Amino acid sequence: MGKFFNNYLIPLKKSRIKKLKFAGFDVETYGNDNKFLMCGLYFDNKYLSFYDQEEFYYFLKTAMKGYTLVATNLAFDLTATFLNTKHWDEFVSISNGGMMLSSKNKKLKIQFMDTLSWHKASVKQLGEILGIPKLEHPTFLGQKPKNEEETNILNEYNKADCEISCKFAEWFQDTIISLGGKLKITIASTSLDVWRRNFQTQVLIKEDEVIRKQGKISKERLKDKIFKAYYGGRTEVLQRGTFKNLNYYDFNSLYPSVMLGNLPLPNSVSYLPKGSLTSIFNREGVSEVTIEYDGDELPLLPYRQDGKLLFPKGIMRGYWTHVELRTAIKFGYKLHEVHETIEYSMSFMPFNDYISKLYAMRLKAKKNKSSEQIIYKLLMNSLYGKFGEKMHKVTFDFDFNTISEEELKTLKEEHYDKDIKVNDDGKAYFTFDEECNSAHIFPILPTYITALGRIKLWDVARKHNPVYMDTDSIITEDTLPFSNKIGELDCEYRVDNGIFIKPKMYMFTDGEKEIVKLKGVPRITREKMLEVLKGNSVSYTKFVKLKEGIRRNIAVNSMIQIKKNIDLEDSKRIWDKPFSIFEKQKSIPIIIGEVGKDETDIIQNKSYASERGCITHDITS
Repeated sequence: MGKFFNNYLIPLKKSRIKKLKFAGFDVETYGNDNKFLMCGLYFDNKYLSFYDQEEFYYFLKTAMKGYTLVATNLAFDLTATFLNTKHWDEFVSISNGGMMLSSKNKKLKIQFMDTLSWHKASVKQLGEILGIPKLEHPTFLGQKPKNEEETNILNEYNKADCEISCKFAEWFQDTIISLGGKLKITIASTSLDVWRRNFQTQVLIKEDEVIRKQGKISKERLKDKIFKAYYGGRTEVLQRGTFKNLNYYDFNSLYPSVMLGNLPLPNSVSYLPKGSLTSIFNREGVSEVTIEYDGDELPLLPYRQDGKLLFPKGIMRGYWTHVELRTAIKFGYKLHEVHETIEYSMSFMPFNDYISKLYAMRLKAKKNKSSEQIIYKLLMNSLYGKFGEKMHKVTFDFDFNTISEEELKTLKEEHYDKDIKVNDDGKAYFTFDEECNSAHIFPILPTYITALGRIKLWDVARKHNPVYMDTDSIITEDTLPFSNKIGELDCEYRVDNGIFIKPKMYMFTDGEKEIVKLKGVPRITREKMLEVLKGNSVSYTKFVKLKEGIRRNIAVNSMIQIKKNIDLEDSKRIWDKPFSIFEKQKSIPIIIGEVGKDETDIIQNKSYASERGCITHDITS
């Protein structure tokens, strides 16, 4: 029965939503290893502090049934409070990319949630949204209070943080309920809930189920083939060095803007083991092709190589959407062969009403200077990716000192030789990847949405000699028209002086504003970046997260110094000289395979399409 329902995405009923009762939770630590000092709870407009973990646990057990505890940076607060206690085995956590999204205590039957799963903002930023200022750090923060006065100051400081986390969760939930949705543990799952309850109008059937009903068999699931055409955003430095007087434009809600249009309807899928150009020009879908580009224009099609997303020239074999292939052919790509095709005979507009309503509400909220505009933006940007979830990373944390013999035997038999990580004090975890087969997985939807977004960015970039481009933004010397309409360009910054090095690595000034970006290095400053440009390493401190602490036998939540040497060379484009801030350099695309192959076997695509009356429509029109 479960497998049956996983093949169908059914609209959710508009029912009365039961509100979660929230309690704000925050912990204070001391010493270099950030050991537990105290924690606080804010709920029902009252505050309690606890300087003993067992006392806190007992209070949760006896007084907090039915509450959801919410923190900002849950992984730190939960591990600081319970990791070194006998209760750690009671927690089952859901994590993603090293971030703890939520955790449930099996004995207490209490759930812990993280505000960062809804909005990646600090307690200070959340307070600014709510109009509740975060208090200044006490001068003795990170140390044990020396007297009653310091204890009172610490309690007030902790109370403010607990209150902000609690009231943010309440405000966020109230807004979601006003939209007819239910607050989930992440913003993506919340957006899906809002859409299914209020905007989904038909049952969606997974492609492999449709093909199964047709009595056809593919050696590889259609789902896996479609995922091969699912590429991310385009981030490239086209010119590097030092520049003056540039314009930084970004699209107003790029992905939401293309979600307004037609998309392939999964229920109407067909599979062609031997594809055809006719299908590419007449129907939406995904095809595996061999294709060549040797033109002078900015290349359009993405290509994966050695873990990088490139936009190369040359001969490539891969999977792309039909809307990308039609555009590529129009601008000079030559098709050698269509190997196989997944095509859709019908299209639909599943997100038009959802995006239209939320964007209108966001504009109104911005006009009224209401913080709710943040929620509307998050809901619009988070929905499409939910349909493209591929794998879940499942993590089990446990303690060898308290685990039962039977549980330990099972763990050793199933996981010990592979991936259990244990540190000296017995804390351990194991992780494995689990395929996501939930009912909402329809990769054709995010595959088309990201493709349409890349086309829109490329179409502007090819006309305006970009210095830099990143997913929904472009930096150029040209002056372009801009507006606040969805899907149109807006001017984000005027770049007075800037240095562009490689993707996600640049800095520039806009008047008194200073923007510095270096991927993988938090809180990067202009001074640090200048040192990097001189060839020196960059250092920063970070908290040791749970898995890293166990794996490296380092105290969890301790602060460690990280030192990185940054390579200034960009491997996503071809440059004729090493990087230098003293000169502007232009680049050319990476070349894949051979170009200039004998064209006798190449389909002359435009004439082919014309002779057969193929419709070269654009799905966005």
